[in-house]
Amino acid sequence: MQRRHLLAGLGVLITTPVAGCLGDDENNEGEGLSTDAVRGYFEALADGDRDRANQFAHPEGDYYIDDDDDPFLTAQNLSITETETVDIDTAVRSMFENPEEVQLDEVIDQEQAAIEEVQDTHGFTDYEYVRHDATSDGLSFNSIHLLFEDNGWVIWSVPTFHRNR
Repeated sequence: MQRRHLLAGLGVLITTPVAGCLGDDENNEGEGLSTDAVRGYFEALADGDRDRANQFAHPEGDYYIDDDDDPFLTAQNLSITETETVDIDTAVRSMFENPEEVQLDEVIDQEQAAIEEVQDTHGFTDYEYVRHDATSDGLSFNSIHLLFEDNGWVIWSVPTFHRNR
């Protein structure tokens, strides 16, 4: 089931065009930042290094890679450029083609409740959303990932509100 979420999520991400240039997060330099975890994860994917990628992904989250034959380990010319942290409103808006047509306050409340449930279940101390720009095989994409603090930042999923976790 998690593999299906990963493939669906990354498939959407690869086909999502970049809406514009993002500025570098002023916090993306240094050790132990959520933006470093996202950058490290995608750099490991570009190198085809499953073990290193999994150091940045929680084993129960959607981005943990179970086998060496995963298609994302063989992505050609994968590079991540810019990263930045974003707020919950931005993360939720990014999940909708027309966010103006959705009751965003309700969806944000659902997202917050899902985050609190995951935090309570796993004992995570904090969470952040990280948006990044990347390219692979001439395609540009940007996406947002939900990370939790668990003795270092670990990627969990795209925003969770639409999931039954």
